[in-house]
Amino acid sequence: MKWTIPNMICIARGMLSPLLVVLAWNGYGRETLILFLLLTLSDFVDGKLARWLDQRTEIGPRLDSFSDAIMYGCLALSLVFLRGELLADEVIWIVLAIFSYIVAGCYAVAKFGKLPSYHTRSAKTAWLLVAIAAASLLVGGPAWPLRVAMASVMLANAESGLLTHWLESPVSDLKSIFHLPR
Repeated sequence: MKWTIPNMICIARGMLSPLLVVLAWNGYGRETLILFLLLTLSDFVDGKLARWLDQRTEIGPRLDSFSDAIMYGCLALSLVFLRGELLADEVIWIVLAIFSYIVAGCYAVAKFGKLPSYHTRSAKTAWLLVAIAAASLLVGGPAWPLRVAMASVMLANAESGLLTHWLESPVSDLKSIFHLPR
């Protein structure tokens, strides 16, 4: 693996994400929110830095996706500790979003032998909406932003499945299904 600044940021995000669970387990909602926002900022910055510093690597998009999966898994568990009663009422939305991710991922693994790292606009929009919903939940907000975020995750995963179907080999950093390589 090439040790670039963006890759180190991804690794740090993955390593710091379990701290979300520790904070939430101990009832530190505000601190969980602050750490989540910092981790989310690191997710926003790493790709920009890779392009700006000309430090794009082959492993970068996959490392980013892996670190994101760790962060969102830890976030979900943190929200269970802090807002479990609300999440129980929204479980169908959460299960459908996770199921869509698993289906799209399994399809890519079956076709290409690895998980995709498409980083489409719909995936980035879903990322933003999940961050907003999580922040809202962490400050005691309502459930509707979570529903919107989970619907956007399902749409992004549907696009991921379509990309896998239409591509001959895995590609990273596609804008959308309308920007397929020729």
